Amino acid sequence: MKKLIAISFFLIAIGINDISSLHAQMPNCGNGLLYYIDSNMSGSIYSYNPSLAISSINPSLNSIAAPSLSALALAISDNLNAATPSPTFYTMINKNYYYYDGANWINTGYSSGDHWTDNIGAGGGLIYSFYNDTVWKYNGTGDATQIAIVFGNFVNDIVADCSGNFYLLRTSNPKALLKYDVNGTLVSSWSYNTSFTGYLEGLGKIGDTIYIGGSSLYKGIISGTNINFSFVGTFNSTGIDFATCECLSTGISTLQ
Repeated sequence: MKKLIAISFFLIAIGINDISSLHAQMPNCGNGLLYYIDSNMSGSIYSYNPSLAISSINPSLNSIAAPSLSALALAISDNLNAATPSPTFYTMINKNYYYYDGANWINTGYSSGDHWTDNIGAGGGLIYSFYNDTVWKYNGTGDATQIAIVFGNFVNDIVADCSGNFYLLRTSNPKALLKYDVNGTLVSSWSYNTSFTGYLEGLGKIGDTIYIGGSSLYKGIISGTNINFSFVGTFNSTGIDFATCECLSTGISTLQ
């Protein structure tokens, strides 16, 4: 009994009050977490809690790992290929989308359109992939279709909202966060003047907060016509692709 009490106090001390979180960790879309896949090709998936300071246990390592060391993409989506589990993780190996069925990664057999589209984001029942200025859209019923070509230098990731609009962050002038509809038409933009440092490969969105990072992490609030980004901290691991439960998290965007 003393050991059980001691363990309980330890879990509370480190911020874990749900013992189930110590087991297989499917996406938790109730706590507004930011997930990412590590850039060191280990297949490691981490989750970062924005409400807590960055520390040795935040981000925390997920018990689910990517199916291959070549899987460098990560998205959280309603399950587009099966009834359950939903939501779930999606990744890519070569051109194909894979999803996690609760025990194993399943090859959907559907292609993203390009071998190197390891930048994916999900929302509104769609998964977008982005590479080499080109955006593809996947709905779970067939291969992805190309819907847009954009110009400039961008953070190598893409996010989407509940309505299926997708967002890209342009880092060349004029610097801006760009919002496109499901057909690839530009509908809104927000300028910014921040100069980022460090390895920046991930783009995440929780409500009206945009996260940019990799080794360093920045965040900014979408408001009006501008975004002011601030430095959050430095991760012990480096994220190459961010993923958020945009439509199911505690912070739903007002900008859909």
